[in-house]
Amino acid sequence: MDLQKAISITGVTVGIGPVYEELARLAACCFEQWTGAPALVLGARELASSQVDHPAGLRLQVFDYTSADIVVYFDADWFCLGPWSPPIDHATSAVFACRDFVLTSEWPRQQYEFDSPAFLDGPVDAAVSDQPIGLRQDYVDEVRRFADLSSPPTQWINTGLMVLRRSAHVALLSTALENYQSIVGHHPEYFEQPAFNRAIETLGVPCRLLARKFNVLAARPTKWPAAVVGLHIKPKRHEEFLGAIRERTITTPDDVRRYFCEAK
Repeated sequence: MDLQKAISITGVTVGIGPVYEELARLAACCFEQWTGAPALVLGARELASSQVDHPAGLRLQVFDYTSADIVVYFDADWFCLGPWSPPIDHATSAVFACRDFVLTSEWPRQQYEFDSPAFLDGPVDAAVSDQPIGLRQDYVDEVRRFADLSSPPTQWINTGLMVLRRSAHVALLSTALENYQSIVGHHPEYFEQPAFNRAIETLGVPCRLLARKFNVLAARPTKWPAAVVGLHIKPKRHEEFLGAIRERTITTPDDVRRYFCEAK
């Protein structure tokens, strides 16, 4: 039997509230088209029956809502823009995710090196990525203080896109949920992410950093190179895009790709 075919993969996102419900449905369609895997949108019903008070906490319970072996969690404002096979590696217990946006070149400057190995290639070990040049020091200091983190910020992951394996990461999610509901708490801007990174640090869970092309923070309206696979938009900076969704002029994954990507 082909092991890859025997492994079930499901995408999961959360969409609650008028804006994020629409974004999540469209993001799920993009994920399904470009990965070939099904996607599940968690909403107000799941939040009401959960252990958490804020939608961000639902990502810490993703295995409660699917029987899949692998869950690819993605935020409602993360859009898959091209073909992608989410990583499956039973030789590692690592979480697959992109490094958090701790560099000023990525935010606020939006100066991605689209042709660089760091953008195009991966994954790489988080442990060898400790290059604290151009850090967003205010952000780093805030998150470090809030979650009492001691690991280098270049090892922190962005939880807006994560590949999690049931057999390896149930305990991680449980610890992250405990952190979120107690010693770390809900951050007013960064939500559950500090609690999740605290759990990774506490448990010593390894991380494999996906190439930046899978999670590009997009805070300005522009056309992005075809190399971008995953675009993580800031909705409040994309009013035109949101308006096009409301007006039903953007309804499909192909529409999303045409809107955001340069023509090949």
